[in-house]
Amino acid sequence: MKFRLKNRAIFFLANLLAFTSWGCHLSSSSDDPDMIAGPLEIVLDDKYAGFLKVASSGRFVFMGTNSEDALAKERPLMKAKFSYDFSIGKSEVTCGSFRSLMDRGNCDGDDLPVVNVSYYDAVLYCNALSKRFGLDSVYSYSSASFGEDGYCDYLEGLVFNPEREGIRLPTESEWMLVAAQDWLSGTGWTMENSDGTLHPVCSIGSVSSSASVCDMKGNAMEWVNDWMGSFREHSVSDFVGAQDGGSQGIRVVKGGEFSK
Repeated sequence: MKFRLKNRAIFFLANLLAFTSWGCHLSSSSDDPDMIAGPLEIVLDDKYAGFLKVASSGRFVFMGTNSEDALAKERPLMKAKFSYDFSIGKSEVTCGSFRSLMDRGNCDGDDLPVVNVSYYDAVLYCNALSKRFGLDSVYSYSSASFGEDGYCDYLEGLVFNPEREGIRLPTESEWMLVAAQDWLSGTGWTMENSDGTLHPVCSIGSVSSSASVCDMKGNAMEWVNDWMGSFREHSVSDFVGAQDGGSQGIRVVKGGEFSK
């Protein structure tokens, strides 16, 4: 069923990209043979500029909550385990990067996050960046529909091909694993300090660390790859969200943003 995305709010971002299979291995902790103790290892990806390698194999992140006050879609608390490693973009996709590949994108500066883009624009950008790196296209489709503003409204026959090595949007669990590293101690561009506007990427917080992902706590929210779905009461390995959009057809967005 076709649907047009209505949520093109300025803080929804075609952002943080990832691809899998790096083959790293770390020893397991003694209290849980499936898990790894200690801080998450994130290092510069020396093969792909602008990306960081995340040693996620054997790690986990908690998603959701058991709070009775939470919305149904936020329950229950689920442990999401990883059996693979992946790389992720260091920053939100900038307007300059987006326009260099897509020939569209309205913004006030090339170093600002690109915003007001649809999920489908994010998919097309991922495919374009895969082509630039000489990688496979992770997303396939039969035709594309564009609105009068030049942005993509729909991709007919869209198929996600996770077995291909290329650029894609991160899963919600991948995003949360990385964001959890400094969420409580980190800072971000929010309504408290942003003056109600976007800021250049990596201009606050862990900017001094070359192996830190910027702006997950603020500036612009980010598209992830998953359909909105239910969490599980048991642990899940390599969680990828719902199989399809169901009756609502909602894609997940994550992160803080400058006006909240």
